[in-house]
Amino acid sequence: MARGTCGTTRGGRSRLRSPSEAGGWALTAGLVVAILALLVVDIVTGPAFRIIQVSVIAAIIAAMYCTVRQTVVVTVVFFAATVAMYIYSWKEAGVLTTYAVVSGDVAIGAALVRLCALREQRDQLLAQALSASDTVQRFLIRPFPLHTDDATVDGFYDSSTQEALVGGDVYEALSTPHGTRVLIGDVRGKGLSALQAGWPP
Repeated sequence: MARGTCGTTRGGRSRLRSPSEAGGWALTAGLVVAILALLVVDIVTGPAFRIIQVSVIAAIIAAMYCTVRQTVVVTVVFFAATVAMYIYSWKEAGVLTTYAVVSGDVAIGAALVRLCALREQRDQLLAQALSASDTVQRFLIRPFPLHTDDATVDGFYDSSTQEALVGGDVYEALSTPHGTRVLIGDVRGKGLSALQAGWPP
């Protein structure tokens, strides 16, 4: 009997990007350039209106999207630019204001680096969980395509629960004396909570 193919569309799931991919040194360089540009503008405009502290936004962005190392780079540049600005204009700012700003920037920088480290740790744990669920899926659900004596069944499986790779759904293609039989089962429930119902012990 001629071999056939059913459902040739194949889907995929995007993998969790690592922090270096999500941020990257290109973003780090852009943030550093932005901080230096604010420093130059602040020097040119004079002491009437200080904007160098706006550069803390660059450090916050780095903590959200870059690695710890990249965040440290941006934070150090932010701190250095702020210190340079207030040393340059310490007569107008005053000693107490300068000390207060520098101390505050140190605390802000340390907090942002710590938050970035916690975010990286969370992302790594999520990546490990996704990898574990992917392993469970491969063990419980045969990967496509499914082959029988007279047919090839192809397609993809995608759990309806976000970030879940496994669920209570089952599918199988079997060779029988009467031809190929395709089984598709949909258990009530979503994600891991339906896994036991779909695959009883």
